[in-house]
Amino acid sequence: MEFPGILAEIAEAAGEEAARKVAEARGGSRVYLPSVASLQNGRSSWLQELVGMDAALKIAEACAPIGVNVLIPLGPANPRKKMIASVRERILAGESVSQIVKAVRCTERTVERERQRLRAEGALSAAHPKDNPPSSSPTPDCRPTLDRKERPC
Repeated sequence: MEFPGILAEIAEAAGEEAARKVAEARGGSRVYLPSVASLQNGRSSWLQELVGMDAALKIAEACAPIGVNVLIPLGPANPRKKMIASVRERILAGESVSQIVKAVRCTERTVERERQRLRAEGALSAAHPKDNPPSSSPTPDCRPTLDRKERPC
C-alpha cells in the first residue's frame, strides 16, 4: 500500500499497520510526534497508546528524534479514496453506472471518469458491455408500415 508524506516514513519505520492506524486516528490534523527521550522517560503519548511503545519508539527515531508537529495526511483513510476504490471494484465487477451511483453515493461523472482510467490502464476488456464497440450490423427498421408482415419488429 502506498502512503503519502509522513505516513510513508511511519510505514517504513514501524510497518504499514502502524501507518494505517495513525492515518485513521489522526489523518487530516496536525499532531505532535513525541521525541525519543520523552517516550523513554515514560511520558504517555497518543502515539504510544495507539501503536504501542515499540512502534512509537521506531516512529520517533525515524521521524521525530527531538519531537515535531506534523500534519498527518488522510492517506488510505481518505473517504474519497475509499469511494473511488469501491467505484473501480464495482466497474470491474460489471455493475451498471446507475447501480454504482446508488450503492456508492457518487455522481455518474465519477463512474465514467474511473471507467476511462481503467480503460487507459488496460484493466477493462471487451467483456464489459459498455466497452464493446457498436455492432456493424444495421438495426431493423421499425417504422410502421401498412403491411405488418414486412415489419421485422
